[in-house]
Amino acid sequence: AVDFSGDEIYSLCVKDLESGSIVDGGHGGDGVDGVDGGETIECYSVTWGKDSKTLFYVVMDDAHRPYRVYRRQLNLDGNAGGEGKGDELIFEQNDDLYWTSIYKSSDKKYLFISTSSAETSEVYYLDLEDEDAELKCVAEKRTKVLYEVEHFNGQWIITSNVDETPNMRLMSCPVGANCEAEWKDVIDVSNVSNVSGASDESTSTRSGTKLFDGGYDRSLDGVEAFEKYLVATGREGGIPRVWVIEPSTSGEVLEVKK
Repeated sequence: AVDFSGDEIYSLCVKDLESGSIVDGGHGGDGVDGVDGGETIECYSVTWGKDSKTLFYVVMDDAHRPYRVYRRQLNLDGNAGGEGKGDELIFEQNDDLYWTSIYKSSDKKYLFISTSSAETSEVYYLDLEDEDAELKCVAEKRTKVLYEVEHFNGQWIITSNVDETPNMRLMSCPVGANCEAEWKDVIDVSNVSNVSGASDESTSTRSGTKLFDGGYDRSLDGVEAFEKYLVATGREGGIPRVWVIEPSTSGEVLEVKK
């Protein structure tokens, strides 16, 4: 994305790094043509799809508020819109209070569309490995509830101030739509042993503590997902800290390293 005028409005171009040529960019290479070959795309943000032929991008309204998300098949063969197909509008936010952004899960499996105001947010997801997948909502917006979503091993990893906590909580639930009723706090059981005779981990889980309960003692800034671990950043006692978390498949924390 390139700002040719200095007004912080970016035109979208796609360049082949091997040949150095612009493979998708209208108007003499100044930018990718817009929907149905219209004006050059002025994008707010952009990310790749599952391959090098698909882009998702966000455009702004007249007030420079990011509000629409499009999917584009790249113009690799010289046909506008990729094999004659126009760019597909997959999301539109018409409420002026909400800004829209896009990002992919760390494992590249899902595209997330986040739309948020200062106090309220809502996240949608699209399975990039399923060509027929439809956009779905993780949890419908609730007044003064902020949340963000990451994917890890078939579970949503959620940071949220739900229940009006002063800081963000760390929660999880199985992947699915409209799952707010299933959100559970991630529990630290690293120093808890099963009660003698218990048939599963449930007894020790109830004896554990919430890793991030949203209280004042420990704050959560963000979570990154890796193949086997989660890495959380935040503060404890006012001191910046990093937590390396090894979760079980149920979202309960088996080990926490500081």
